Amino acid sequence: MEGFNIEAGTCIHHITGYTCAQVCNYTPENRIVSQKEVFLALENLRMDCGAEHFSPGHVFDNLFAYIYGIGGADDVDPETAEKEVFTGEINMVKRAVVTDSKFKNGVLSITVDQSPKSRAEVEALVNDMLLMHKRSENATNNLEGRNFEPCDHDNGFTGESIWGCNKRPRNKDGSCDFRYKNNNRDCAAWCEVRRRYFHGLERLYSVETINRGPYAPMVTLTKGTSTSWGVSYGLNIGLADPLSIFSGGLGFSMEKSYTHSLDEAFAPQYSEMGDWCGYWTLIPKMVESCGSMTKWQTTTLVGPNGATSPMCDTSQPSRTFENLCITYPYRKDRNRVDGNTVVVLVDCKRTNILAPMRRQNQYYRKPGVADTQSGRLKKALGDKK
Repeated sequence: MEGFNIEAGTCIHHITGYTCAQVCNYTPENRIVSQKEVFLALENLRMDCGAEHFSPGHVFDNLFAYIYGIGGADDVDPETAEKEVFTGEINMVKRAVVTDSKFKNGVLSITVDQSPKSRAEVEALVNDMLLMHKRSENATNNLEGRNFEPCDHDNGFTGESIWGCNKRPRNKDGSCDFRYKNNNRDCAAWCEVRRRYFHGLERLYSVETINRGPYAPMVTLTKGTSTSWGVSYGLNIGLADPLSIFSGGLGFSMEKSYTHSLDEAFAPQYSEMGDWCGYWTLIPKMVESCGSMTKWQTTTLVGPNGATSPMCDTSQPSRTFENLCITYPYRKDRNRVDGNTVVVLVDCKRTNILAPMRRQNQYYRKPGVADTQSGRLKKALGDKK
């Protein structure tokens, strides 16, 4: 017999006196094990066998080997115990397997298809239980990744910071790994630490003011009306191509500017405007990503013909700058940015004076949305400055 076929989830065993040796295949596929492999496993187990008549187990080539005492071995005189020579006659045994597991009130309960017959089977059951838990955990994480991933969906746009979104984590010393050896003009790498989703500064549509009165024209937004704005980043460390550095850290290509186009037409609801006039604006959904940037020194290579080429020298000490952020539009799908189109209420005589915030759209009332810092608009008398 050249080898032993061990089916997936089963063990082969051999009993000598009151000692049982097992070789188990806990992989999902059947295995052919040679006699040499079995003899080697048994010899290693024999040398490790302790006073309690079992071995801690060996793992070789994804196979598990155990040896343990059975049937009152503590009372057996080793000199008179039955001795057998292993002849290659192996019995196939279907071990107990976990069919279900539950964790409630701090107690883990498992269901098995049959009673375990050895310590090795108990250890195998524990391994099965851990594997089932890991698979369940991964399945839950995958489900959350598809439907509830805080780093990829709008997350309510609460403005609260979120950690764990980093595609390329920092090293233990806080630095970032060097990337893009070709076409990395800045000899730098950025890695994200935290992220937050929020409603950003309003972006006006280039249309007329919505006036009131019997002869005032209806100011609507037609499908395809758009507004654009750029990406901002708080950097001043001499980067020639900051967008490439940030794109590398975020895992997607960053654009210098973005355009939001309407998928549908909008018309003002005069009944909700009261005695106020207004204008159309977009409240963009934004993302702020903050992290660390590591920069390396540059060196110049001189070719045989005297031509020079600047290169990043990663052999020299690097320098890491912390808390460097980039603010960019939230991308709904395939680089399409998203936001809320609303009417902002203003005084009809002085259109740079906002109506009280309690009258404005709920999204417009969020911090940092109203364009009051530039001086274009002023808050209503009574609203906090």
